[in-house]
Amino acid sequence: MTILKMIAEFQNEMQATTSGNEKKKILAMYEDSSAITLALHYTYSPFKQFGVSAKQCAKRPDLWMEHKYDIIDVLEMLSSRKATGHEAIRLVNGLILRGDKSDARIVYCMIDKDLKLRANTSTINKVIPNCIPTFDVALAEKYDPKHCDFENEDWLGSRKLDGVRCIIRKEQDEISAYSRQGKEFFTLQNVLDDVLKIPGDFVLDGEICMMDKDGNEDFQGIMKQIRRKDHTIKDPKFVIFDYLTLEEFDTKTGTTSLEDRYINLEGCDIESTNTLTLLEQNPIDSETTMLNMAEEAESLGYEGIMLRKNTTYNGKRSKDILKVKKMHDAEYVVTGATNGDIRVVEEGVEKTINCLSNISILHKGNAVGVGSGFSLEQRKEFGDDHSKILGKTITVQYFEESQNQNGDYSLRFPVIKHVFNNGRDI
Repeated sequence: MTILKMIAEFQNEMQATTSGNEKKKILAMYEDSSAITLALHYTYSPFKQFGVSAKQCAKRPDLWMEHKYDIIDVLEMLSSRKATGHEAIRLVNGLILRGDKSDARIVYCMIDKDLKLRANTSTINKVIPNCIPTFDVALAEKYDPKHCDFENEDWLGSRKLDGVRCIIRKEQDEISAYSRQGKEFFTLQNVLDDVLKIPGDFVLDGEICMMDKDGNEDFQGIMKQIRRKDHTIKDPKFVIFDYLTLEEFDTKTGTTSLEDRYINLEGCDIESTNTLTLLEQNPIDSETTMLNMAEEAESLGYEGIMLRKNTTYNGKRSKDILKVKKMHDAEYVVTGATNGDIRVVEEGVEKTINCLSNISILHKGNAVGVGSGFSLEQRKEFGDDHSKILGKTITVQYFEESQNQNGDYSLRFPVIKHVFNNGRDI
């Protein structure tokens, strides 16, 4: 029986029941089948991206090639980018043409990363441990004094960066960069080239920044470039704040303290590279030390500071990482848009134009207006067509939450920070 036929048989068994317990029993039957475990791994692993879709392959039946590779071989060539573009389509269509309809169905399902089993990753991993790596990163809580015992615990403090979270995974000379959502970045080849110089397999966690001549981050600059197609960012800076083994990242737990992980990275001579730097961490031995650092960060115009407990890795949102900042930010969906007349200067001439003046969001069920932070180009574009901003996810930066005598919530000094055109994927 071919691998595709085995996967099709497994798929049929899983689709024949809606019972979660029955699905677990079926998975247990295939636990020792390398064909099925590999099929599950390649289909659902966030680290295996193929660069083509079933729709693209089906639309180009003229692109095909004879070969003897099996489905796993083909997916490995696609995920490692040994085959891309038309060559990738030819490989996939070669599998389709030499099989029957059931083979084609399985190939298309795996290419589109959905075997339609109606069983999620958590269920599969409970029965077949570590079959599918999941993409979760360490996330911070807001600072609260009750979360810290500076006298009896080891804490480190650093400036809060205003960039894009980035996780770089290097395994057997294969390397990729991902957003905190697990979406792959394709604009960071200059960074990846430098990371490849570091020996071993590992995961680096940090932020991609664009720095001005004074060393300050240009958030809008990196946001404009990070998702551009067929583009490589010329001079990004990858500021690293954690160095993990593959096992630590995949299992979301570790045995090595943050300071020891830093020591491991310091021996890699990253400062000799063009794009890599290690985030400076300073001991925090009291609340006074922390407050002084926060005040200095504010005076320098930084986002704030981050506190990291000197403990083992915890790959989820936890109180081991705390953010301390004067300004807060949060994501909202735009519920309304209003135009108005504003005065602008264009080509040295002052004039009044009608364009977007304000958008509305909901904060804890209360409507809040946001009118600051838009560029003139955005005001014109969204003012001409409100559908381009309505329903979009945006990041709003604000000073603090407020509440009036009626109990209604609002935001003080809200400013638009970013509009996500295609949903939150960074």
